[in-house]
Amino acid sequence: MLRQRRSFSPEYKSEVVKLIREGNKSAGRVCRELDLTETAVRRWVAQAEVDAGRGADDALSTDERAELRRLRRENTQLRMEREVLKKATALQRPRSHLEISIHRDGAGRVSRAADVLRAAGVSQRILRVAHASTEYAGTGRSAAAGHPAGRL
Repeated sequence: MLRQRRSFSPEYKSEVVKLIREGNKSAGRVCRELDLTETAVRRWVAQAEVDAGRGADDALSTDERAELRRLRRENTQLRMEREVLKKATALQRPRSHLEISIHRDGAGRVSRAADVLRAAGVSQRILRVAHASTEYAGTGRSAAAGHPAGRL
């Protein structure tokens, strides 16, 4: 049967490590008396060695591990924020001089010529199309039928 995962305070861990280092009892015996797993206690002892400066050169101290965890969380947060900003700037990019925004009033007519931006002759073509659509309005035929390409 599996044991439920327990958590222990840093003070408790240091007391257990102290018992093993200074006591006459082996790690296994201390573990049995305190109902702890030997693997976990051996990890605590090894981490205490690293924290005291006696561990392996590439081993991280407890403070370094905590800082690494904090930096990884911060990195994840910053990546998410960057993605949000990239999406927001893509939506708010300025229009080029070739883009034109056309708005129709309530009657479905294109805005006045003064409202349409002049961009490399595009406004004249739009006004021609708008004029063509008003010509066909009374006949029941669509403006697309009169367009040279067959549709708008």
